Amino acid sequence: MIGLRPGILAEDGEVAKRWPTWLAFAGLFLGLILLLVYAHHNWIEISTSEDQTMAKLKHHVTALVKVPVFDHWTPYLWQAGQAAMLVSRTRSGGNVNLWTVDLEVDSWTRLITGGLAQGVIHLPMPTQRAT
Repeated sequence: MIGLRPGILAEDGEVAKRWPTWLAFAGLFLGLILLLVYAHHNWIEISTSEDQTMAKLKHHVTALVKVPVFDHWTPYLWQAGQAAMLVSRTRSGGNVNLWTVDLEVDSWTRLITGGLAQGVIHLPMPTQRAT
């Protein structure tokens, strides 16, 4: 019978000497993968004012959805996004305002179409040309 104690798997063998290094690399790569997945679905916004944060939210939603997003919808997107937990305040130290925005395209599209269907937001009226 051959034991596993001698050779590469011995207590003082090559694997035993290097396992902390491999474990550190594995932990680092796992953390990197989780960060990339989180960053793909969320956006963390640092702001100095609520108006600035709302403007950036409108920018992100406009880039995300396949329907036009109008400036006068911004307060609705801000309030409804918070109610739907798509926008949430993130804990931070000090006097820094951090907001997390979930960039889920279907959720934001439903929020916009729901606001239109309920009459909370409206499409702008087309301007008439003088004839």
